[in-house]
Amino acid sequence: MKILKIMLVLGFACGGFMACSTDDSVSDNEQSNYDITSENKLKLLYQNPRIETDVFDSGISEEPEINWDGKEGIVTLEKGYPGIDVDASTGEVFWNSTLGLGVYFLTVKIDNGLHSKTRKLVLDVRLGGNFKIKYNSYSPGVAFPNEGFEYGQLRFSKEGSIFNDDFPLGAEYLGKWSWVDAEHIQGYYYLKAADGSKVYRNFSVKLKEHNANSRQVKFQGQWSNHTFSFDDVNNNNKAGGYLELELYHIK
Repeated sequence: MKILKIMLVLGFACGGFMACSTDDSVSDNEQSNYDITSENKLKLLYQNPRIETDVFDSGISEEPEINWDGKEGIVTLEKGYPGIDVDASTGEVFWNSTLGLGVYFLTVKIDNGLHSKTRKLVLDVRLGGNFKIKYNSYSPGVAFPNEGFEYGQLRFSKEGSIFNDDFPLGAEYLGKWSWVDAEHIQGYYYLKAADGSKVYRNFSVKLKEHNANSRQVKFQGQWSNHTFSFDDVNNNNKAGGYLELELYHIK
């Protein structure tokens, strides 16, 4: 009889345990339907993740494709810079004219409370536009007609060309420029005087100052005389010297 009672007690205990286990399993399955670790179907897509703009210009990016997967959230910048922000609803990135020359690496994030997704963007603020140009040169030789001589208006294109829009004294000024790194430009130009004579000069300068209020960019570095273009490796270098290049942006 004692043996029978013990077996009955064990049987009830086991049955009760199994019932509890089954109830817990159902509860876990139901909970998984609302689990925030379920598949992330959010979508954030910019067709052009690299954005180029001219210095002293404000602008706005394209509107990205966003799929909130049924629950709308907000768009933010994970890493911000003064002068750059993002529209919390549309995901458009916008910037103002105070940004200095250089490359800005951005991370845009969408978050609906259940899931999040990020995308990388690059905003490249380049030297481009119309400028009044001024040179200061210090060297034993004569680099320019006068120290601090203002040459008039030149246009620096993002493609790397230098154009004459308003050159004084009937002279012509054309050339090429390119980036060495984010703050260093180099290039060449030739000066064609009214008598038809032509002199090539090279320059290699680094960013010294960016002033958003005066819309001015200053570079400093070196210049040198060349008888041929900057691209000709067999050119004949002549004496050069220290150079300050001042560019005043024209709206």
